[in-house]
Amino acid sequence: MRHILSIIVAIPLLLVAIYAQLRIGAHTRGTGKVWATRVLLLLVAIGFGSVISASAVDESQHIFVLLAGVGLVHVPAAIILFIKGRRGSGKS
Repeated sequence: MRHILSIIVAIPLLLVAIYAQLRIGAHTRGTGKVWATRVLLLLVAIGFGSVISASAVDESQHIFVLLAGVGLVHVPAAIILFIKGRRGSGKS
């Protein structure tokens, strides 16, 4: 049952992460800045997910907790990029 709940939490958060990673290019000017933003966000996300997964009680859940942590870090970026897209904001 724990694995099912972990998967149910991890999958939507990973979809949010994918959305944010894809939308960064639409709202960031310059290829270098796009990749720098993506890499920085991923490094912070993996670091956060690693720290959170280290505290997971069941060792078999570490990967799901890691993935959920990665997705969770992307939520603020995804919200901002979604709002920018709805407003029709250009690249900055």
